This record gives sequence, structure tokens and C-alpha cells, in this order.
Amino acid sequence: MNKTRKKIYININLENEEIIYSGITFIEFIKYLNQPLQNIILLKADYMGNKCEHNFEILEGTERIAKLFDEDIYNYGDFCFIDYQEKNVVSNLSEQNVAELLYIAHMFKPLESPFIDMLQNRFVYLAHDDGFYCKLFCKDMNDFMVVLCKKIFGLKIYDIQNTIFAKLIELSSSGIIIDLDEMQKDDSNIKIYTIGKYSNMDIVLNNFEKMKNNAIKSNNLRYNNGNWILS
Repeated sequence: MNKTRKKIYININLENEEIIYSGITFIEFIKYLNQPLQNIILLKADYMGNKCEHNFEILEGTERIAKLFDEDIYNYGDFCFIDYQEKNVVSNLSEQNVAELLYIAHMFKPLESPFIDMLQNRFVYLAHDDGFYCKLFCKDMNDFMVVLCKKIFGLKIYDIQNTIFAKLIELSSSGIIIDLDEMQKDDSNIKIYTIGKYSNMDIVLNNFEKMKNNAIKSNNLRYNNGNWILS
């Protein structure tokens, strides 16, 4: 059930380095990252990696990760992974590290920190029904903002200033929705609705139009004369 989703919800918790979102699939997340993931440990997935360590399937190399693009991630139900930088480092994880990874995949929250020094991970990705619900622990929120903006405007977007990312992060900290069906072809303007913080995506998606109409506030992100403007 890999399909383009047009309804996006973003809820950022800066204190926990956590993003809860809907509307962005695994394939989109991987493709839109500015810095590709090199290696991942599959914490929950019905998929066989190219290696196995500590009973975790692992995928080493961007080509191995790209093979997942042909899979129906939606039908996996839960799909969870953590990235890591250096090949062969997974075998050196301690029993405590393994216990922390099992806990975060089972509970969708970290036992302590979601970031493991040995792995040097940028993310922990915890999704249910691909594109419907994802909880992402993200070391640098700008990485996710790049993904979001490419989702909205396409891969060939012009560079967006970090000041715009900072404003988007601030808005997302109050819970926002974006409706891509509002965009016209080749439109470089999108409305952002602040609706509040939710963790239940059924509530958001089943009441999407009502939440737009009753939004706390709305902003516009647009490209004009060589500059991005968020107003």
C-alpha cells in the first residue's frame, strides 16, 4: 500500500528530540534526506537483511537500504529501525545496548536516550502502517525539515534558509497540519494550520477538514523572488 499521502500532521517535542507525524512514508523519508543513511538495524520488520547481529537483521550500505523500496512496508504493520555510521560496529553492542534497542522497539519510547554513542545514530524510526503514524527521534531537527519541505514542494526545491527551518520547528512544536490537495500545479505556496498536539492519528485524519476550519492560526510558506517567506 505504498501511495502518496496528501494529509500531513507534524508534532515536535524538542525536549525529547521527538517528532510524531503522519503523511510521510518510509521511502519518502529515505529519499528526501540530504545525507543518506549508510547502515540500519531493523528493530521491527518482516525483512531479511544482509547480515544478522544480536538477532537483529541489519542492512549495510545505501544500496541494501534501497532494496526496501520494493517492499510493501505498510503490510509490515510496525516498522522500526535505528541507523549507524560505521560498518561492523553492531557486533560490539553491549547487552545493555541490546536491551535498550529491544525496549524502544517494543514500547515506542527510549529506556534512557534514543541515541547510542557507539552507533552514532541520527535517528530512531518507529512507524506503524507506513505513512500513517511515525515517531521519529531526531538528533538534528533540520534533517527532518528538509524531508518535510521536499515532501511539500518536490525534490528540486531551492535551498531553504535555516531561519525558515527554525520557524517551522517552532510552529510544529504546537502541532500543525498541511493539506497538499490545496496546492495548485507548480504552486510555490502552502498554508500551514496550527491545531494542537496529538498522538492519535485517527483523531487528526478523521477530523482533518474540521481542524483546518477551527485552526488556532494559519501561516503561509511561499517562495518569492529568490527567497522563502513564512508569514
